[in-house]
Amino acid sequence: MGQTVTKVSVITAAYNCSSHIERVVDSVRRQSIVDWEMLIVDDASTDNTFEVAERIAAQDQRIKVWTQQVNSGPSAARNRGINSAKGEWVTVLDADDTLRPQRLERLLEVAHETGVDVVADNLVKFDDIANQEGDTSFEFFGSRMTMMDLLDSEIARDRPSFALLKPMIRRSVLMDNDIRYREDLRFAEDLFLYSELLLSGYEFALLNEALYLYTTQMGEISNQKSTATRTHFTPETRVWIADELLRLYEDRMSEDVIERLAEFRSFSVEYTMAHRISLYRHSKQYPQMIGLMVTEPRAAVRFAKTLRPIRKLLGTSW
Repeated sequence: MGQTVTKVSVITAAYNCSSHIERVVDSVRRQSIVDWEMLIVDDASTDNTFEVAERIAAQDQRIKVWTQQVNSGPSAARNRGINSAKGEWVTVLDADDTLRPQRLERLLEVAHETGVDVVADNLVKFDDIANQEGDTSFEFFGSRMTMMDLLDSEIARDRPSFALLKPMIRRSVLMDNDIRYREDLRFAEDLFLYSELLLSGYEFALLNEALYLYTTQMGEISNQKSTATRTHFTPETRVWIADELLRLYEDRMSEDVIERLAEFRSFSVEYTMAHRISLYRHSKQYPQMIGLMVTEPRAAVRFAKTLRPIRKLLGTSW
């Protein structure tokens, strides 16, 4: 009997997630296809995540577990998985998320039908405190995502960013072009990777089916913060990303993309300043807060719209 071909490598960066890693793995084991492998990279957890993952892996030879000697962030852990993967395709599954049973099969079907090298589906919002599914993240997908679409979603106030997507990517694209997650980023690393793929000319197909269950930082049903989320919000990272993309890829950008990237950078600076005002308020550094509001009036307005009385008055959730 010949060896089963590995079609998809599912890569999970795991950090202090022993209480829910089994649920994550189970969603992969329930996939409607069998030609997958799961690579779990423990990022030097301080709990027993590695031991739990090893126990689970002992039950299925398709599951492999490694541990990082030093906590290096999700990008480094994912890159270790990408470099070790055997699959024709790779896809990331965060350690607090799950997959519907047909997800890998459907993404492979779309990739085969369209001939693209990157394909993603819609997301289902999941409230881990209430243990309930919510609405889909995106009301409508087109059939393709462009760089303009990605930047527009980052600027939009009324819909989530396409950087939240968890696409399936042909591994040879990453290997042949030496594209990986930026290990100097611990926030918005997905945004940078997807930008690199799009600016390198790879088509990004979208499947308007929600097959990935995404655990939101704040549960829409419980109205409580998730216990599983490990994201450290640093909005200034997006400013750096705009500058770095322009430095590396300006010669591949149309005038429209360059203009939209400048808008994205301006938006990100304003957002960063508003976030800083909020931090000053929470730490009761009122002189610094007032000083920044005076020098950054647009950011002050943005900050004001996050306050509950103002949100209620405006009827918005800025």
